[in-house]
Amino acid sequence: MNKLPPIKDLETIELMKTQLLKEGKREWFLFVLGINVGVKISLLLNLKVKDIKNQTHIVIKENNSSKIKRIFINEKLKNDIEIYTAGMNDEAYVFKSYRSDRPIKRVQAYKILKKVATEAGVSSFGPETLRSTFAYHFYQQTQDIELLQYLFNHSSVNVTLKFLDVSKN
Repeated sequence: MNKLPPIKDLETIELMKTQLLKEGKREWFLFVLGINVGVKISLLLNLKVKDIKNQTHIVIKENNSSKIKRIFINEKLKNDIEIYTAGMNDEAYVFKSYRSDRPIKRVQAYKILKKVATEAGVSSFGPETLRSTFAYHFYQQTQDIELLQYLFNHSSVNVTLKFLDVSKN
């Protein structure tokens, strides 16, 4: 499994948030949502405002398996959603392109995040970094590898441990 390490340092995460906010609210929220929900970035890009605004959960259909994921929205994320979506049309894409009414593409999202990650001193950043950052911090807080396995739809705890790059105690 070729995966890049998570962003473990909380100060680096805050620095990235600050830098992304300078780029724009959309860029900031892409990072915030990504590190809070732990799904592939490509699944976030097709969300519409109505999918996240005034909701208790984000419901996402996975592309490869058609499985439905229900992701709880904690109070901090709920607040960030309110800030970001204020004044937005419910039918608009959450990560709408500045050039059209369509969402940004995965490559564009990656470029936005990679630029700021490099500026913040994150040497290894890739499409899975937000997902692995979520996983790392979730595991640090809960030590619940089975729940993380379930959330990530991994076939075994060992796959999840490998994803986290930790060994089972």
